[in-house]
Amino acid sequence: MEGGSGSGSGSRRWKPTMEQKAILESMLESMHRKGIRSPKVQEIESITERLQKFGRVEGKNVFYWFQNVNAREREMHRKQKTSHLLLSGAQTGMRFIYYLSFFQKK
Repeated sequence: MEGGSGSGSGSRRWKPTMEQKAILESMLESMHRKGIRSPKVQEIESITERLQKFGRVEGKNVFYWFQNVNAREREMHRKQKTSHLLLSGAQTGMRFIYYLSFFQKK
C-alpha cells in the first residue's frame, strides 16, 4: 500500500511513495555533503509539507526516516570496522604462526 494511507481505525506503518523516497534521499545526500546528519525541526516541517504533495506523511515520519537511515549507516560502518579488525587480527595471527615456524624447523 503506497503512501501508507488506508482505511480502518488502526495505525499503519508509513511507507514513502517513490516520489517521497526520491526527495528524502536527495535531501539526505545534500545534507551529508554539508556535514549535516539530521534536519532541524523547521526543516522537518518544510520537508513534510513538500512530501505531502505526493501522499500522506507526518513530521514524525520524516524525523524517524532520517534517524533510521543514520542508524543503518552507523551500523554498516561498525560492521565494516569489525570485519576489518577481525581480518587484521587473523593476518597478524598467521604472521605470528609463520614466524614461530622458523624456530621449530631445527
